[in-house]
Amino acid sequence: MERHRAKDNFADPTDMFRNFLPELASGAAVFRRLRLITAAMVAVKR
Repeated sequence: MERHRAKDNFADPTDMFRNFLPELASGAAVFRRLRLITAAMVAVKR
């Protein structure tokens, strides 16, 4: 039981990293879109 738990703890960071990568990519895409929208609004205001 203890050995199994240790194995889970060891695998956890890699799983977190794997789940975090797509989130980071989508976050970058959203940020880029937000900047595009902001630039468009600034252009319209001028």
